[in-house]
Amino acid sequence: MRTWNDLSLIQKLLIGLFIAFAAFAGPEMMFLIDIGGIELAFGALAMYFKPLLVWLQPKINWLSSQIQIIKIGFLNSAVLQPKVFTTHAVFCSVAMILTGSIVLSVGFFLPALLANGMLV
Repeated sequence: MRTWNDLSLIQKLLIGLFIAFAAFAGPEMMFLIDIGGIELAFGALAMYFKPLLVWLQPKINWLSSQIQIIKIGFLNSAVLQPKVFTTHAVFCSVAMILTGSIVLSVGFFLPALLANGMLV
C-alpha cells in the first residue's frame, strides 16, 4: 500500500478531483475528510456508490452480451467471406460507374452484403 506522499502529482490531482466531485455530489464527504481523513472518505464513497454499482452491473452485463452477439454476427456475415465480398464490391463499383451515384450503389448493395449470411 502506497502512502499519500509516495503518489505522483498526477495521481494526487486525480484523487483530489474525484474527492471534489464526490463532495459536490454528497456534501457529507467534506465532513468525513475533515474528521477521518482520505481513507475514511474513500470507504464512505465505496458504501455511498454501492447501490449505483448494483443497479449498473446488470446493464453492463446486458451491453457486453449484446456486443458479443453483434461481434459473432459480424464474424459470420458475408463481409468476411472474400468470394462474396469481392462479388458485391465489383457490382457496387459497376453500379457506381453506371449511375454516378455512390448513395444509390452503396444503398442498394450494402444491405444485400450484410444480410447475405442470413439469407443463405
